[in-house]
Amino acid sequence: MENEIQTLTRLGLTEYQGKTFLTLTQSTPSTAKALSKMSNVPRGKIYDVLSTLQDIGLVKRIISTPATFEAVPLCDAISYLLQRKAKNLKDLRKETTSLLRNHIPRNRDSASTLTPNFTLLPKKEAAVQYMKRYGDEAEISIDLVTSWKRLSEIFSAVATEDIRKISGKGLRIRIVVQEPLNHHDLNDMIKPVWTPTFQYRTVQCLPPAIIILFDKKHVMICTDPENRLKESSNLVTDNKSFVALAECYFEKMWNTSQPDIDFFVQSPKPTIKKATAI
Repeated sequence: MENEIQTLTRLGLTEYQGKTFLTLTQSTPSTAKALSKMSNVPRGKIYDVLSTLQDIGLVKRIISTPATFEAVPLCDAISYLLQRKAKNLKDLRKETTSLLRNHIPRNRDSASTLTPNFTLLPKKEAAVQYMKRYGDEAEISIDLVTSWKRLSEIFSAVATEDIRKISGKGLRIRIVVQEPLNHHDLNDMIKPVWTPTFQYRTVQCLPPAIIILFDKKHVMICTDPENRLKESSNLVTDNKSFVALAECYFEKMWNTSQPDIDFFVQSPKPTIKKATAI
C-alpha cells in the first residue's frame, strides 16, 4: 500500500490525502472517525483532508447522521489527476519559456570564450542532456569516437526522433565506432537516422578514449571508456587546448579506421534539366 500512496503523491496528492482516499476506496462509504482509524491519519487532520478531497472532486459527502463519505471510482480519480498533472506541466512549460526569454544572457558568445569551462558530469542523465543540448546547438559538425556498447546506449537514451532531427540539419556527422560482434546491428541502428552527410567507420579494438566534438568548440570526454554510460563520468569543456587535442585524436582515428563498404544507402541523384533548343 505504501507504493500505491507514493504513486498518488506523485499525482499531486499529499500523503494524508493519498492514505485517506485509498482507504476510502476500499471501505466506502465510511465516517470520518472510522477513516481516521483505518488510514492512520490523525483525527484532527481528517476533516481538513476530506474537505480538500471534496474540493478536488475525489470524495463525495453523503448527508446522514453521522456524516459519511464516499470515494469516486479509482479509475476516474487517476484519470482526473493525470489530466491535472498534464495541465500543470503545460502551464509550467509556458512559465519556464517566458523565464528563459526574459533572462537570456547578453553577449553570451563573447563571455563564454573569455573563460573556458570545465564541467564534470557524474550521472548518465546529465551526460544525455548535454549531448542533446550541444547536438541541438551544433551548426557545422559532430565528431564521435566511441565503443559499440556506448553508441548503442546513446541511441537507447536519446529518442530516435531527436537523433534524426540533429542529423537532418545537414551537419557533417562522423562516427568512429568499435565494430560489434554482429555487424548488422550497427547498420540497423544507423539506417533510421542516416543522411548524406552522416558517415561512420569502424575499428577492431576498443578506442583508447571516447570523445564527442561539437562544432570543434566543445568536447565531451569519457573518463572511463570501458564502463557503460551510466557507470562513468564525463568531462565537458570548451578549453581550446583540450578541443585541439580532441580534434587531432579524432582525425587520427578517422584516418586509420575502416569505412563500411557493406553499408549502402541510395541517395537521390540531382535532377539535371535538359537545355531546350532555341
